[in-house]
Formats: sequence, structure tokens, C-alpha cells
Amino acid sequence: MTWSFHQCSYKAYREALRSSIQKWRKLKSLTIHCGLGCSMEFLSYLSPPPKNLKKFKVTHGKFAGVPQWIEGLENLTFLQITVCKQVADDVKILAGLVKLKCLVLGFEFIPVKEIVIHDKGFKELERFSLDCPVPWLTFKEGAMLKLEYLQLKICLGPANQESAVPSGLINLQSITEVVIRYSKWCSNSSSIKRTVAAVRKQIARHLNPIDLVISGIKEDNEAFDEETETATGSGQRMVFMQLMRRQRQHHRLKARYNKLKVKLRATHSSKGKR
Repeated sequence: MTWSFHQCSYKAYREALRSSIQKWRKLKSLTIHCGLGCSMEFLSYLSPPPKNLKKFKVTHGKFAGVPQWIEGLENLTFLQITVCKQVADDVKILAGLVKLKCLVLGFEFIPVKEIVIHDKGFKELERFSLDCPVPWLTFKEGAMLKLEYLQLKICLGPANQESAVPSGLINLQSITEVVIRYSKWCSNSSSIKRTVAAVRKQIARHLNPIDLVISGIKEDNEAFDEETETATGSGQRMVFMQLMRRQRQHHRLKARYNKLKVKLRATHSSKGKR
């Protein structure tokens, strides 16, 4: 559905939409395309919330924080939402969505402290997109075990926040693709250069064969080679490279084997129900 800025400005329209959503008990998918800058805070309180919701997508509209009622959506697999304040419990709410596979998250603020992703929660998440001026994320060991795709949409940030870069990418065990997007007008920003450099360095050390795409351009393995050459002497470089290739091949085969096991289990389970 489309939600204009005009509708957003009038209480009667807001109450009508909220009332309708509360009545749609069997609602499974809700997409709201908002007028630019629309505050959707009036939907932060739904009683009762649509418990059967599997997809909730809000484009251009924004919330102050993640609505509390989202915490109870046990069937939610897709979520797209933008928030404009850093709230401590937001990550906890999102991490507790047991079936969430795809998360598109927008931050209309610059984080004042790092956002830490722990090993608890996000058990089924496979795709994560973050739109934030400064993606100050830290992935702890065991975080987002099934995450395969990570996208960071970034823009200008404070030049003095040197530590505000993504870290812990090496802890993402299933990651296969990392995408960084930013406007060409921001390409000389020191904060963007720090973010790109930090991501390149961590991908170079990762055992997974990872596709890195920066502003639409897919990079080759030169970043890994340069990192390796710096870390080792020229005489040791070839041996080190061969070892890393073998480790990557082993990790790739193990990942494929685990995926095949999951598919076989699902096949046997579906046959058993017939």
C-alpha cells in the first residue's frame, strides 16, 4: 500500500490505518511505501499486533526505534524498517526473531557507540543490509551463523571517529558476499575510506572465498595478495598462499556439505509428513 505525507499528517488517517492493522488478525504480509520523511511512530503501538505476519516492509517512512510489538512476531521472515534513534533494546528485539531470514535496516543517525552482534539470536538470518552513515558494527564469535550476504550502505561521517568501522567479519562463518555502496560524491570521505579499508583487510584474512563488491564493482583477490605479502616474507609467501588456499577449499566443501545435509533432512521430513 501507498502512504502519502498528506495522510501521515492527519490523525484521522493514522488512526484508521492503525485500527485496520489491528483487525487484520490473519495478515501475513504488509508493505507500506511512504512519502519521504513520513513518521510511522503511530504504528509503534499495536494491540493486538498481527501475530501471523511473515513480511513487514516500510520504505522511506521511519520509526523512533524498533516497535516493541515486533518482538512477538514468531513467523516473521522478512523485515525492512528505518529507525532514527539508537536504542539499546533494538538489537535484542531483532535478534529474538527466531525465523528472520532477511533484515533490511536503516539508521538515520550516526552511532555514538558500537553496535555489537553477539552469538545469541539471528539464528536463521541469511541476508543483512544496513543503511547507515557510519556502520559501527562488531560481530562477535558465533554471531549470525547462517549469514551469507552483507550489504553496507554508507555516506559521510565524522572524520574523528577512527575506530567507528565494521569489525569481526572474520567471525561470520557462512559469509560469501559483502557489498559496500556509497555515492560517488562521497568517495573521498575519510570515514568511507576507513570503512572500505577495514572491510578489505578482514576479508583478506577470512577463510571463505568472499565476493567483495564496492560501488557496483566486484574486486579480485589482489587485496588478499597484498595483505599476504605484507604479512610474510617473499620466501614464505608461496607456502603461506598454498596453505590458505587449501584451508579455503576445505571450508568451502564443508559449507556445501552442511547445506546438502539440511536439504536432505528437509526432503526426508516432507516425505514423512505425506
